[in-house]
Amino acid sequence: MNDAGGNSLPLANHTFTNGSITWLAGPPPDVVVTFNPISGSTVAFGGGLPGANVTQSIAIGNTGTIGTGTVSGCVLSGPDAASFSITGGNPSTVPPATSLGLQATLGAAALNATLTCNVADSSATTSATWTLTAPAGTVLQAPTLASNPASGASITLPNSYGTPVTTPIAFTPTGGDAGGPNASVTCSTASAGFTVTPAGALTFTPPGGAAQNAVVGCTPGASPVSGVVTCTGTHQGGAINWSYDVTCPAAQTAPPPPTFVPATSLWSKLALFGVFAALGMLVLGLRRNH
Repeated sequence: MNDAGGNSLPLANHTFTNGSITWLAGPPPDVVVTFNPISGSTVAFGGGLPGANVTQSIAIGNTGTIGTGTVSGCVLSGPDAASFSITGGNPSTVPPATSLGLQATLGAAALNATLTCNVADSSATTSATWTLTAPAGTVLQAPTLASNPASGASITLPNSYGTPVTTPIAFTPTGGDAGGPNASVTCSTASAGFTVTPAGALTFTPPGGAAQNAVVGCTPGASPVSGVVTCTGTHQGGAINWSYDVTCPAAQTAPPPPTFVPATSLWSKLALFGVFAALGMLVLGLRRNH
């Protein structure tokens, strides 16, 4: 059998019935929509700071070459559906290959939702479903502060003969995340007779860093003086509320002044005569030797 142009026609496209020719339709559509990750699996989003928008996608392709397949009517459901959104590819037609765009807004806790899409292709499948998960937002950490001496310690300042004295409380930072919050501590005292410098906060930028000192001072007087130094602030462990018992000792008794020997006393005169006698004998001895 030939067509009007003399080309041979395949017998599969027609049948003979009682001397008539019945033409059959071409082969049926064979496109089947494919997904990556596959329907029924989990789409996991990456991490970030709380409030960050992180993205994912589902690749949509197909097998077969005849006809088309569609993905449409995609909806989100589940406990955290409001934290997810569909950003593109709804609806989609394949071929050509495309993708379904997704976004999650991270919060303080992990997120879970379900994505369901309608599918129309040559298969019997009518829908595709995925579980969507996103981790809790990662909060960047401040450094951890340690003090030397530790909170609760008793501090006695050095002795002096009544001149001002000082002693440090050292704060050393460890850890923390680059770009995270600073740690800070401010030390002060309401006790009379004591000072603390600096008056403002000591600030520590993560990660780690050098130690810094709060310097406690006093001027020893006739009697010892007791007081309290308090330090407040924040670090990775939370709020800082530290205190130290401080003591300013009594001033030391000044050493006795050196004994003054008047030049006109008997002993001073005898000493002077002895010196002159020794010099005279030295001079006489030198002359005899010449």
